[in-house]
Amino acid sequence: MNLVTAALVDDSMSMTRMDDEMEAVYTRQRLKKIKPSIMELIRKIDLDDSGFIQKKEVINAINSDLEMPKELKGIMTETHIINIFEILGENGEEELSTEQFVDGLCFVALSDVPIETQHILMLQNRTMSQLSRMETALHAALKLP
Repeated sequence: MNLVTAALVDDSMSMTRMDDEMEAVYTRQRLKKIKPSIMELIRKIDLDDSGFIQKKEVINAINSDLEMPKELKGIMTETHIINIFEILGENGEEELSTEQFVDGLCFVALSDVPIETQHILMLQNRTMSQLSRMETALHAALKLP
């Protein structure tokens, strides 16, 4: 009986590994499919060809009659763009490098975690970092160990 159970558990673990590998392959395929669309969109949005994407450029492009690739229609919303800039921009920057923006859009497009949840986690991490710096400064000011 134990041998049968061990065989079933082993088969189950093997199937899980295969599922994980297939999920990774599927994600890479989706990324290959979506990245050219993002790059084409960036060429249309970055009018000054500076290599940086400004939040207002993207929002203006979304609100204009710019043709949006079908792969990006669900993620290229004003709310998602604002969240991407808030998550990836340091200290509320209004622009991102082209690479940062592409990576952010790819992450949003391929992630199963809603961007709002990602934003909450980012804010929590920032808060913890600020608290740590405050604690260090307080220890230094009070000369505590």
